[in-house]
Amino acid sequence: QQTEDDSSSASSASDDDDDEADEHDRISQRLQKERLKRHGVYERPVADKIQANISSGDISDNIQYFRGHDLTVTCVGLQQQSGQYAVSGSKDHSIILWDVETSQRLSFLSKSWKQHQKDKNGDDALDRNYGEVLSLACSDDGRYVACGRRNAEVTIYDVRSSNRESIVKTFTGHKGAVSSMAFRTNSL
Repeated sequence: QQTEDDSSSASSASDDDDDEADEHDRISQRLQKERLKRHGVYERPVADKIQANISSGDISDNIQYFRGHDLTVTCVGLQQQSGQYAVSGSKDHSIILWDVETSQRLSFLSKSWKQHQKDKNGDDALDRNYGEVLSLACSDDGRYVACGRRNAEVTIYDVRSSNRESIVKTFTGHKGAVSSMAFRTNSL
């Protein structure tokens, strides 16, 4: 009878060890997640949810294609108020304003590098990669578009202006490429 008690106590001790190991794993995972968030590299998988909807055919009738850039599109912004307009930026330096309903290009906020390859003195312009558009953001009121470029500049455009290449302000001072843009909600 004594051996049965010893085996049952050994069994409960191993269960306690398993519980402690599970708790240790949970703490370790939580600390790892907090560290990744702090360093700005935490990722949450979401594509599996989107992929299921696309493969089921629920949205295939609603997909629209917009063509107008010479090189790869790097970013897209959607006007928040009505969702009527979209803005896309590309490696070709261009920023295009689109009508979402009709898939029509409304205007260029910034032209392609091919359209302004010479500088003011008639000399060859800078390397074409220098002004690539890497990020865009639309203001809440739909009036402004902020653009971040590889050349470390942030440019603000007035979308409502009749002069479509209407630059409101250009900010310099970043040490590297501007790869993310956002307007603070209700900031204007």
